[in-house]
Amino acid sequence: MRIALCYIAIILIWSTTPLAFKWSIASGFIPGIIGRVLLASVCGAMLLAILRRLPPWNDDARRMYVVGGLSLFLTWATIGWGMQFIPSGWVSVIFGLTPIMTSIISAYWHGEGRLTMVRLGSLLMSVAGLGVIFQHSLSLGPDAAWGIAANVLGTFFYAVTMDWMKRINAGVNAIVTTTISHAMALLMFVATGLLTGTGLEAEMTPRTLGAIAYLGIIGSIGGYTMFFYLLKHLDTTRIAVISLITPILSVLIGHAFNDEPLNAAIWTGTGMVVAGLLWFEIDSTMTRRAVVKAAGGG
Repeated sequence: MRIALCYIAIILIWSTTPLAFKWSIASGFIPGIIGRVLLASVCGAMLLAILRRLPPWNDDARRMYVVGGLSLFLTWATIGWGMQFIPSGWVSVIFGLTPIMTSIISAYWHGEGRLTMVRLGSLLMSVAGLGVIFQHSLSLGPDAAWGIAANVLGTFFYAVTMDWMKRINAGVNAIVTTTISHAMALLMFVATGLLTGTGLEAEMTPRTLGAIAYLGIIGSIGGYTMFFYLLKHLDTTRIAVISLITPILSVLIGHAFNDEPLNAAIWTGTGMVVAGLLWFEIDSTMTRRAVVKAAGGG
């Protein structure tokens, strides 16, 4: 029952965080993100104090914290900037490309696995879906294209840094990693705000403050903790299904609560992206089963 509740909670959290992210940066994307990482850092530190857990500080752990902070900084900076120009639901659709990007990184940078025709086909289908959405974005103004490009770049940053963290494999507790990574990201965002002169102060509306609180507590600390809990108890196939559900829910939530566009073009583009992801996951699952079967029969 606990695993099922966490699974449902992750779907709801990941489906609602894009809209909350957009609301949180209504007064400026740098101040909005700083509020989020600050709250997450404080809540995480309090949780670690309650659990009486001291973070390890060996070389691998320190490297993990820095890369984790860099991951949050690069991902949220690019996605947050781009989100100013596109609907929140599109962010989830684009971010769903993470598994495919990770596969490409593993194949070309580490020589792990190979890009089969099926996987290339799934990538092309998803990219074509983004193309449909991109065509519709032209009706939103020229900046929408930059918003899509920034979110694709942010997704790429996330895939690269997550692969980097996996390679480090410091074995650090999930809550510790999450907390200190947010603290590292906080320093980077504050420095960015000071260097760019974007300002660290902004007039926050009740909705913006509520969105920041939701992201800092539920989206960051709660979401990451439950996600790592699922990683320990479920196979990757079941977890991958989440990335197929959340884009559709995010588009619906953005339309219902933020009056974001929802027409045939959006449905078609989103459907093509999700279909590409589904195609990719089916091929990955069959490949893993074939490897396990061959190893067992070898």
